[in-house]
Amino acid sequence: MTRMRHACLLLLCLVAVAAIAQGIKIANDTGPRNNVNLPGLDIKHFTMAAPAPQQFDGRLNQCSDACGANKDCVAWTYVKPNTIQGPLGNCWLKSGIPAPVANNCCVSGTLGAANTDRPGSDYRHFDNIGGVQVTANQCATTCFKETNCKAWTFVRPNTIQGPKGNCWLKNAVPRPVTNNCCLSGSFSTQVIR
Repeated sequence: MTRMRHACLLLLCLVAVAAIAQGIKIANDTGPRNNVNLPGLDIKHFTMAAPAPQQFDGRLNQCSDACGANKDCVAWTYVKPNTIQGPLGNCWLKSGIPAPVANNCCVSGTLGAANTDRPGSDYRHFDNIGGVQVTANQCATTCFKETNCKAWTFVRPNTIQGPKGNCWLKNAVPRPVTNNCCLSGSFSTQVIR
């Protein structure tokens, strides 16, 4: 009888642990990519002083976070201190994804893959949020927030779908196809226990 209780208690604990496990979304192929510069298409630049001694250097994360907070940003480059732009760290936010250039001065990241469409598996699309033209950044953020969204494609304005940009949310991750019209990204889910 005691063994049966222990077995039932163990089974109950395992079920509880499985129920507590959570999945988190992780963006695929967005960076940061060390020793890569994305020159051009700059929309904002700012410098960042070195942290105090014994403090974590979070300038790279500050640059990436600044891109995430700017609705028009789809890529960023962090220029390391004491390389090509002086003693301070420099952050460059970008409105597009320039061609990458190998350079040990920099670390760069992107919102998704440039010139890439992921046709199919659409469950909804939109061209505005609250009456304001949707951006690629907002498209990616909306996908991240929606449980069913596994991938997204932003069709740039004045390309294949008219004068407005369009966001296509997908419930699967379709195969990427090269197409200058679009910027696409995908998410994978990692279970954390």
